[in-house]
Amino acid sequence: MASEGFMAKVISSLKQNRALLKKRKFKDLRELYKNGVDFKKLSNKERAILKQKIKEQHQNNKSIEIIIYALSIVATFSILYYIYWFIVG
Repeated sequence: MASEGFMAKVISSLKQNRALLKKRKFKDLRELYKNGVDFKKLSNKERAILKQKIKEQHQNNKSIEIIIYALSIVATFSILYYIYWFIVG
């Protein structure tokens, strides 16, 4: 009995969601996002500085990622070794 009320709520919620989706138009979304963002115009010097900063940040991210992977591998092998040592020893 209680599940009938629950299912009725689920069905009505689905109908409402479908109605909302039908009202949404991609053209309206495109206009909304097109008008919402204004990018700053950069000179060539500023663009070069920005590219350099992005490259440096990318190198830092790669280094950190490599360190994390190395530590993860060491931790995994350590845990496996201690499990093996605990079972065998």
